[in-house]
Amino acid sequence: MVGQGEGKKFVCRCGYKEKLSSFNKRKKERRKKGSYKDVKKFMKDKDDEPFNTALADKLKGFLKMNRAESTDHMALDQSSLKES
Repeated sequence: MVGQGEGKKFVCRCGYKEKLSSFNKRKKERRKKGSYKDVKKFMKDKDDEPFNTALADKLKGFLKMNRAESTDHMALDQSSLKES
């Protein structure tokens, strides 16, 4: 840290320099966006809530119906092979 009052600056040994006011402004803007942890926590909490249950229920019924039909066809195919 170099300087006093409003003129304080961060100075890195690599040569990077930034005013304290610019640093604080950037940090303030970054906080508005949310961190990776915040997003992950939000998504985890959201997974617990039901999502479009009417559509999901219809799709489950459709998938069950298709599985039943495909197993019936497989059973018929296997029985016809045994008869040959």
